Amino acid sequence: MTTPEPAAPPLARVVADADLSFPAQLAERFSIVVAPADAPRMLERVNIPRLIVEARTDFDPAAVVAACRAAAEESGTVIYVPAGDGHGRPEGMGEEVRQAVEAVGGRLLISDVPETLMAGGWRAIVASEALAAGATPDDALQQAACAQARLLALVEHPELAGHSSPGHLGVPNRVVAWMRGAEFALDSAPERRDEALRRLRDLFAEHATGTRDLRVAVLYGGVRPAAEAMGIWIERHVRPSEVHVGAITRHAATRLGPGFIGIAWTFED
Repeated sequence: MTTPEPAAPPLARVVADADLSFPAQLAERFSIVVAPADAPRMLERVNIPRLIVEARTDFDPAAVVAACRAAAEESGTVIYVPAGDGHGRPEGMGEEVRQAVEAVGGRLLISDVPETLMAGGWRAIVASEALAAGATPDDALQQAACAQARLLALVEHPELAGHSSPGHLGVPNRVVAWMRGAEFALDSAPERRDEALRRLRDLFAEHATGTRDLRVAVLYGGVRPAAEAMGIWIERHVRPSEVHVGAITRHAATRLGPGFIGIAWTFED
């Protein structure tokens, strides 16, 4: 009886910032290392002062550095997908990660496509799928960069991110907006939440219907029933390949606010 050869280590590991807010089952399914691994989620709606105080230390740069270093020790090459919104990250953090990886003889590739939440998360998944299919780490990163990913969101407190809607005497109001990195591209500023949810739903359907291999994540900040209802509607009316629902991290919520609902999706050209 021959002894089976030990499994070869992977060509690379994908490490992703927790603020991309992966639904747990997706990170596990695609063997993506999320750092910090235990970042608290905004499962319940809380007032903003309490949120900011409680979540102030939720993002730990040292945990990201340690995760990338450990991944490099395991596989040699690390593809790191940061949250590209610049929120609460020390300047020069990427260089600190690089030094930690190279200190153990590893190689670091960093995704430089600025994304927010699972718009970046889907790119990490594309990279992981490419590696599993035999792509080199460089090709996997290139495939992730070329992937189609979108994020459309209802933001109840755009003032937290330094944005305010027009009108209303300058008072910030909820917005429906396209989001990429730190940028908001305003679609509308409905006065009522039910109007905003309908606009979010219909605008997503307008852009996503008819695309191939559509995969969707519905993300929320303390408003799980609304996110689950949105996911059910998408399954019934848009019929993507898969739909996942999950909470954003509390650290991400200090920028995106309570009441947040986002739809992040990827598709084939």
